[in-house]
Amino acid sequence: GCTNTQPEVGTTPAAKVLTEPTAHVKGLIEKFALQNVDYAYVKQAIGNGTRSGAKALLIDARPNPKYLGGTIPSSLNIPDTQIDKYIGQLDKVAKDKEIIVFCGGWDCEKSPIVAGHLKSKGFTNVKLYQAGEPEWATKSYLEVGVPVIEAAFNKNSALIIDARPYAMTLKESIPGALYVNDEDMPKLMGRFPADKNTPIITFCAGYECHKSHVVANKLLELGYTKVTVFAGGLPAWKEAKLQTTAGSKPAAPTAAAPKAAAPAAAPA
Repeated sequence: GCTNTQPEVGTTPAAKVLTEPTAHVKGLIEKFALQNVDYAYVKQAIGNGTRSGAKALLIDARPNPKYLGGTIPSSLNIPDTQIDKYIGQLDKVAKDKEIIVFCGGWDCEKSPIVAGHLKSKGFTNVKLYQAGEPEWATKSYLEVGVPVIEAAFNKNSALIIDARPYAMTLKESIPGALYVNDEDMPKLMGRFPADKNTPIITFCAGYECHKSHVVANKLLELGYTKVTVFAGGLPAWKEAKLQTTAGSKPAAPTAAAPKAAAPAAAPA
């Protein structure tokens, strides 16, 4: 969502890599009196990668399609152009909660704009990770949304790993997903692909489930280079009305249809 800075004369576009804010972004940072933190700080702040396990609240200020395409784990999305639409997510957040805002890199104005807005709303501990998603993506794994895993599923373009306990995967899973529970990894290592550049997406039981993050981190340790986590997990997959191994649910009866006794609900 952010444009790249113009390359210096005599260089190719790929040769110019920013390592500090542009003059425009620096001006915004100074205007809103924002502290900028680095990758190591953010890595510690996200804890186990789940929304409840993160020590700080991360905010991705990029447009929603960019956010769904790959974001820092545990992040919420508040695009700079739709702040009023998305800021309701923070209604129950304490005003002194540590919040770290990021966007598309050193030249991206979206993060300081959103951070400044949050300060104007009374949040007192707002910081920036201005290197943002581009730097994070080179050092760790990204969290992706439904569009990414749905496309990978339809195109068979990634290995999808179910990190939940085996009994849960037998009950219902994403079709074709490989079972690699986080607690059984030592004996299941042979299931990982030989090609370390294989795209891999892990998932488990939703935004509060850490198992997919554990497996993702292990894959990174083993040298896999294209690892992402579908943090919404099976609940988000089902909410999007996508196919599962349990099959499609029967349609609800219409008003004109005779009422039948509802079967007992299966335990969650």
